[in-house]
Amino acid sequence: MRLILAVLTLLMLGACSSQGLLNKVSSAEDRQLSERLIADVQNDRGADFARLIAPELRPVLAPQWPAMRAVTPQGPARLVDASFSDFKPLGGGQGVHHASLTYAVDQGTRHVLIQIAVQKTDQAVVTGFFVKPIPDTVEHLTAFGLTGKSPVHYAILALAVAAFTVIVVALVLIVRTRGVRRKWLWFLGSLFGFGQIGIDWSTGDMFFNPLYLQLLGAFAIRPSGIADWMVGFGVPVVAILFLIRRPHLVRGQEEQASVFS
Repeated sequence: MRLILAVLTLLMLGACSSQGLLNKVSSAEDRQLSERLIADVQNDRGADFARLIAPELRPVLAPQWPAMRAVTPQGPARLVDASFSDFKPLGGGQGVHHASLTYAVDQGTRHVLIQIAVQKTDQAVVTGFFVKPIPDTVEHLTAFGLTGKSPVHYAILALAVAAFTVIVVALVLIVRTRGVRRKWLWFLGSLFGFGQIGIDWSTGDMFFNPLYLQLLGAFAIRPSGIADWMVGFGVPVVAILFLIRRPHLVRGQEEQASVFS
């Protein structure tokens, strides 16, 4: 139970630091442009909105304006996902900046995700704008929780904690056990779990990758602020082998020492 609580604490700490990471991934200019667009939709400023988007996008979004206005609540916009790429020609010349930002807006029981694509050469222009209603807050939909999960969820989590525990115990014993030959090889091999067995914590979909080395034997990750948690483990083969053979390895060294004494 203590180990499970420790894993959950690490997950919560990772979630708390995600906002700072998003601010580093996205530029202040991209965020200001995106938040200005969202405010234009919320306040029915269609003309201002049109001036900020690419000309070829205007006739596409114009018929959708009433629907976007209707589903977008008045709450503050929160950045929940961001990515970018910069292209610079090898021979010099002007580079191109692409960014994708996703915001969540909530008001009472109304919730939407707003995805915005930004492109910048001379000046930034919006090349994509999409509003998607969702049934609850994005934090609740993608939350890591233990209630209401299937036995498979609990089994994967327990095996992930067990794999991590076995590896940590093996590493400590490798360091503290004297006389083990090729100790560095045992230590290096015990760092990893072999293969990857995991589960999408929200949907329950499982995945398996036999050709994978999982550092410390377990993982609990969320690829982005709007993605589901992925939880899983790799089998700590070397760590288990060391724990099984440790008495023999120590005894063998003691017997060898007694022969020469």
